[in-house]
Amino acid sequence: MEQASTGLATARKNREVENEEILTDTKESDHVKRRLDEYSAIKQQDRDVLFENEKFVVGLLQAVSGAAIVAALSQASVLTRLTSDLTVRVFLTLSSFALLFAILAAVFKHQYKMWDVKAAASGSLREIKQYLTRSERANAYLYAMRYSVLTSAALLVASLLEVVVSTWWTFVHS
Repeated sequence: MEQASTGLATARKNREVENEEILTDTKESDHVKRRLDEYSAIKQQDRDVLFENEKFVVGLLQAVSGAAIVAALSQASVLTRLTSDLTVRVFLTLSSFALLFAILAAVFKHQYKMWDVKAAASGSLREIKQYLTRSERANAYLYAMRYSVLTSAALLVASLLEVVVSTWWTFVHS
């Protein structure tokens, strides 16, 4: 009898120790989870600010390149007189490509956000492969959007520089 009660007491003690370990692990994991949630919230705020900045830049590039095309078309005769017919055509071509890349940047931005949201929605451990696939797609579209923004800006700068250089070239050599 004594052995049975001693065994029962030992089993209870072991269970209490296990429960304390679980409680301690739970407290630590809750602390870690809270810290991760805080970090995730900060990271999300940074992402939101960056997202708004990128949205502004894409809209700016679309507006400026589109306005440049409209202005060049409406003032084509003046530009041709100041420079040459080729300069106007090159300007329109570069500005059109700048607008094209700005539009692509907007499309890629939409795709990035869509896949980023889908990746966040697949948060359980069972869906880790799906999460990784969706995150890779989101990152690919993010890269494509940033590349398109840089390309659009470079084309816009090149088109404006081309007109300025051609105007001065014509002025100096006339």
